[in-house]
Amino acid sequence: MPGSESEQNVPYIKGQISLPEVTVKAVLVGVILAAIFTMSSLYIGLKFARTVAASIPAALLSLMIFKAFKKTNILENVVVQTIASAGEGVASMAAFCITAILLSGYWQEFKYLDTMLILGLGGILGVFMSIPLRNIMIVKEKMPYPEGIAVAEVLISGESKGYATKLLLKGSFISALITLAQTGFKIGSDFVMYGIKTFGSVFGVSVVLSPLSLGAGYIIGLGSSLIMLIGALLANFVVLPYLGLTYSGEIASMEPVPLLIALQKQYLRYVAVGVMMIGSLWSLVAIFPTIKKAVTLGIVGSTHMASSAHLRTDRDIPVFWVVTGIFLVSILIGMFFYCTLSSTSFSFGYKLIVSSLATLAVIIIGFVMSSVASQLVGILGTTSLPASGLCLATIILFVSVISPVLATEGSSHIMDITIIGMTLVFTSVVGSALVLSGDNMQDLKTGYLIGATPWKQQLVLLIGVLVAVVTTPFVLQTMFEAYGIGDMMPRPDMNPAKALSAPQAMLIASVTKGLLVGQLPWPMVNSGIIIGIIIIIIDLILSKSFANLRLPIMTFAAGFYLPMGISVAFFFGGLLRYCVSKSKNSKNLQENGVMIASGFIAGEAIMGALLSIPFALYKDANILALPVGLSSFTQDVIGIIIFVISAWLFWKITKSDKNVVLS
Repeated sequence: MPGSESEQNVPYIKGQISLPEVTVKAVLVGVILAAIFTMSSLYIGLKFARTVAASIPAALLSLMIFKAFKKTNILENVVVQTIASAGEGVASMAAFCITAILLSGYWQEFKYLDTMLILGLGGILGVFMSIPLRNIMIVKEKMPYPEGIAVAEVLISGESKGYATKLLLKGSFISALITLAQTGFKIGSDFVMYGIKTFGSVFGVSVVLSPLSLGAGYIIGLGSSLIMLIGALLANFVVLPYLGLTYSGEIASMEPVPLLIALQKQYLRYVAVGVMMIGSLWSLVAIFPTIKKAVTLGIVGSTHMASSAHLRTDRDIPVFWVVTGIFLVSILIGMFFYCTLSSTSFSFGYKLIVSSLATLAVIIIGFVMSSVASQLVGILGTTSLPASGLCLATIILFVSVISPVLATEGSSHIMDITIIGMTLVFTSVVGSALVLSGDNMQDLKTGYLIGATPWKQQLVLLIGVLVAVVTTPFVLQTMFEAYGIGDMMPRPDMNPAKALSAPQAMLIASVTKGLLVGQLPWPMVNSGIIIGIIIIIIDLILSKSFANLRLPIMTFAAGFYLPMGISVAFFFGGLLRYCVSKSKNSKNLQENGVMIASGFIAGEAIMGALLSIPFALYKDANILALPVGLSSFTQDVIGIIIFVISAWLFWKITKSDKNVVLS
């Protein structure tokens, strides 16, 4: 069994057996799925501040597609999911870091070539840097890589997984149809918010009425969604009303809902930034022993590569090509940094020094972060990788290294914007490297258990990175023009309430501005830091007193930071999973639910990405709206009814369909 490795791993397809792997059909299917998962993951990341691992859905879809071919084998399925998974990895960094460049004001729109180079060079560097780690972390240390094991189990028992794919497609169809109605045809609200002025302040409640949020809540479960809800309730029923008492005098004439939105954007957001900052830093402190071990393993792994092994299952890309690849990518990164500074008035020598230092920092910090990400993914999986925390750590390291050099040119508004932009570009390159490094290791774990050839997997992952980086800039700009992102609206007539909130990108941009040029209201941020410290202390007390009762800071911080409506919807999804868990034969039914939830996520994400195309082309998000002439209250009622029906359908399909065992 894949989940129970012996001291000497015996793969499903033994190393002495050679089967076709990198075939035309495997590459083509992988490329198509990589583009699809790039689009959907960008939408999810910009709207809900997290992405969902693409490996299992990609594996299931490849199994279904390959049934149409007479000759196929499991190693081709490994190639497909390896290529496809790169789309989710690249998209996460685009949603978090590249978008932060836009929100910082350094860019006014997504620059196609720059975005492609940042993500591509960082991603390729991450793949190369992770190659030496395979032999140490997977073969010798035998780290679990939970999602890698899960994908291997899905592929090995592929013949029994046909029904799992049907559940995935059912969920996708329902979700896509609802999204088309709500977002495209404007039938039923996808978000409701109501507020009331009382006790000298304002109180409000909101909920996101989307199938994606319901599915995501089901996947994270009741425990995590409840902690997110606690964070949201504290933010919106304690902190925000207090802020209303203190600051609402200047906007007292506003209606409750606009007042709530104003307080959230002008004040509450920065308290939430403080909570997220301390949460990210504490998470890094908590995993410091893991970081130390990861760096050590990285150094050891770089001197123990298996490139001349006898069995094909032991062969990585040869060390010569790994070193050459890192060297060439480093030169290109240096050239890109220099070109980034070319629009400034800096002297040639100064630009050369800064770009050289930044490139050297990319190699050193990138290697450290790639090793850390590979280790963390081995323990937590790609979905739970604290990518934003690692990016914040990268920002702090870069600021300490390069800012003193940049500051020698003096201070001005243009200089401030340049420093902020360079820091975020640097962070995006390193972030892409660390995410793709972890993604590569997860895929290599699947290949290790099944018996794929490592160097072929590493090669096709590079193909997946290239597909994703070509797709990403177009999708980002299209979504920006269709919906708006964060506070940035490409047109004055756009509705800010419908913008993709991009919470992680807002956090990274805010922290960068605050560290470099002091553009943060520190009293607000410090209040958030104090709240975060209190939550950490409570969690430490709970960990000593109760075995299963915890209050993890990052989950709480996510609920505090995200719009309340998301946490409420997530809670309903978690509650749905709890109800399923109390049913007879709950284990299999919960796994049915995971497939339907994955479909709910994928369906809305893909439809949302597709709808952004006509919205952007016509510069009108109402271009597909039906002329029904319903009041906003009626639209809210219809939206709530649709949400309830989607939850009922979820429950009905989960309970009535055949069992599908994923483990």
